[in-house]
Amino acid sequence: ETIAYKITVRNNKEYPVSAIINDQIPVTTTKNIIVETLECSNGKLDKDSGKIEWKIDLKSKETKELLLKYSVKYPKDKKVITE
Repeated sequence: ETIAYKITVRNNKEYPVSAIINDQIPVTTTKNIIVETLECSNGKLDKDSGKIEWKIDLKSKETKELLLKYSVKYPKDKKVITE
C-alpha cells in the first residue's frame, strides 16, 4: 500500500513568518512488515520514531506545499492499519 498526504501552509499575515510543521509516518518493529519513506519534501526524518519536522519560512501571502508519501509492505494474511 502507498499512502500520500499533501500539507498546505499559507501565510495570511502582512509580514514574513517562520513555522515548524510536525508529522509522523508509521514505525514497525515486526520484520515481515516494511515501511519505506518515498517522499518527505526535505523534512528532517527521525527513522526510529517516524517523526518528520519541517522548518519553513513564508513570505507575506506565500503558500507552500509539503508532500508526505510512504509505502507499507506486509504479508497478505496480516491485517495492518496504515494510516
